[in-house]
Formats: sequence, C-alpha cells, structure tokens
Amino acid sequence: MPAPTTRIRVPKFKNLTVDGNPKVAKGQSIGILTGVLHLLPATSYDALRVKQGLEPLGVNLCPFAGSCAAPCLVSAGRGGIPMAKYAGTAFTNNVEAGRYRKTDEYFTARAAFLATLVRDMTRLASVAAKHGMRAAVRLNGTSDIDWASRHPEVIAAARALDITLYDYTKRPVRYRADSQVHLTYSYDVGRERQSLAYLQAGGNVAVVFRTKKGHALPATWNGYPVIDGDVTDVRFMDGSGVVVGLRAKGKAKSDTSGFVQAHAAT
Repeated sequence: MPAPTTRIRVPKFKNLTVDGNPKVAKGQSIGILTGVLHLLPATSYDALRVKQGLEPLGVNLCPFAGSCAAPCLVSAGRGGIPMAKYAGTAFTNNVEAGRYRKTDEYFTARAAFLATLVRDMTRLASVAAKHGMRAAVRLNGTSDIDWASRHPEVIAAARALDITLYDYTKRPVRYRADSQVHLTYSYDVGRERQSLAYLQAGGNVAVVFRTKKGHALPATWNGYPVIDGDVTDVRFMDGSGVVVGLRAKGKAKSDTSGFVQAHAAT
C-alpha cells in the first residue's frame, strides 16, 4: 500500500505524542507513524518538585548532557510559550505540566507507567497497520534514558509489535549496526573525538547549526556529508556515516557555548 501524502487522523495516547510534534508528524508523508515519549530533561523534574514544596529525588534524565542543557529543545515550539492559566504555579504551560505528570509517574508508579506505555505502543502499531504504515517510537523525546538496559521488557514489546525504535543520545555509546535501538549520537562541546569515532564506525551524528529556517545547511562537517535533519525525524532511514544537520531552535538560537555550530562548512 502506498504511503499517505497527507497526515492521518490518530487517536489520543496517554504517554506517546503522535500529532503534537510537527517535525515528527512529517514522517507520515513517507509512510512512518511515529510516537514520541516526552519526559522532563536532565534535573528539571527535581526542580519542579522543589517549586511545589516536594523533596527532590536526586534524579537526572540526561546524565551526559553538556552545553546542550541551557539551550535544550524543551524550550522549542509550544514548550517555551507561557500560559496565563499557569501564572503563580510551578509550571509554564500545558506541555511542561504534561511532561511532569509522565515523569512523576515514571518515578513514583513505574509498573503502571510502563504498562500504559506498552498499551500506547500496541495501539500505535494497530493504527499504523490500518493505514498501511510502518510504526516507530522514540522513547527519549526530551530525555536520555538507556531503555535497552533499564527496561528490556519495553524493547521486547516493541520488537514483538514490529515497531522500530530510534533515539538521539549523548551517552558514550559505540556504534552497532545491530543495535535494538537506532541511535544517532548528538554532538556537544568537547566531544568532537567521540562524534568523529561514531561517524567513522558507520553511525550518524546530529549537529546543530546556526542556520536560519529556509536556508540550506552546510554541505559537510569535518569532511562528512550533512543531510537535512529537519525534513523529517525519521533518523533510522538516514543511511550511515552522515551528519544530521539541525537548525537551532528555541533558546539554542542564542547559544554561545559552541554547542551550536557556525553555518560555514568545515
């Protein structure tokens, strides 16, 4: 069955976001229906607990975050727009409140949270099959959990449902073509050696550029070809040994740490 050329109607999911992320939804045009799990990044969960007068749990969902922490994509799109109804509360908007709810369930009601996640994946696979599409899930939309090690039962459920798993990561991983989760390594300041080693091994590396929307990205980065990662979020179809170029969004537009690369090719 040919891939749909327009977005399909999908039901609401409790933990997965399917239509709420415009870039991810672009994958539907090439026959990929993707669900993304958005938790709070780094130490944001504890920060919001403290704002509510609760004890912090000492958790960090992005333990290897570097200079990307300040310009985190959590501030991009609707995630960075304050809503009046949250004035005087711990939250900024519906997006942050929703991510807090999911993160809180992950830490305080783990079994129920994971069961709901698997139900969401099952439903996603069913909707994808109905429309002749391929189902994919990104478990770290705004976090960096090692799901394969921590929750192998979720990985097994995805495989049983024929769901392709993919993610971006800053964890010190080595590229493996047979990995259960297709991982795109995310460049950060001081990690050029790791990035180049990942590329040389056949993996892909995401690099954020100071390139304006509508303008072409650099052709190469450190000698490796740059592809436009803003066209879709379907990273497991990028080929191998390429740089996934991303345009700076949200707070990243004003980054001066070196995380966001100059537009010129290197």
